[in-house]
Amino acid sequence: MKTRMLGTFTLALLTAVAAHAQVGVVPVGALGQHIVARNYIGIDCVSHAPTGSGTAALYFPWLVGIPEEFLFSSPVHNETTARFTAVFSNIEISSPTVNGDMLNTFFAPGHEVRFYFHATQTPNQGWNNFDSFKDGQHIATFTVTKNMISQVGNIGFFINSAPLTFSDDFVLPDGKTYNFKRLVPGGITVHVLTSFTPAGVHGPISQLGGACAVEFPFSGTGTHQAAQSIPPVK
Repeated sequence: MKTRMLGTFTLALLTAVAAHAQVGVVPVGALGQHIVARNYIGIDCVSHAPTGSGTAALYFPWLVGIPEEFLFSSPVHNETTARFTAVFSNIEISSPTVNGDMLNTFFAPGHEVRFYFHATQTPNQGWNNFDSFKDGQHIATFTVTKNMISQVGNIGFFINSAPLTFSDDFVLPDGKTYNFKRLVPGGITVHVLTSFTPAGVHGPISQLGGACAVEFPFSGTGTHQAAQSIPPVK
């Protein structure tokens, strides 16, 4: 009897340990990046009528696996000193649909978000110079799925899936080689809050075909599947 009870207890213990081990490897979302950015919504430079297209410029105050001392080129941490930036390809903007006091605006799928590494800073990098955000080495591309911004008043929110479709090695000052396919394998899911209070009017912007643009701020985070992560450096 004692032997049978001991065997039953041992089996139950092993089952519990195995179950605990399985729980430990279940994929969970992990923080991959912090995002600070501006939308550029195209307008005619004379009439200020909307053109129906737009783009965005981003920088990253935190990236998983990147030593924080390499994220900026000086103790001043903002868009002018960010070593990692990104730029959206042109986005076609649909007319919003109305749901009570909420507006829903859709963006066609397939636009790209290209990431750049700036080994050296340009003296005119900043929101007023859109092209400065893509002056560095092209290190990654995320291709975005169909997107929807839900807006109440001047505040909007969206979640978007962005698979990683291109990545290239880059070398940081520590001499180590990094790659986004190791930092965020598979891609990221982005959660963003945006303000529709204009932060300025700029242009003409070459990427928007010479149109001017109204600028709107947005910020958020990108998550990835932590269980798939591998060491970020070679």
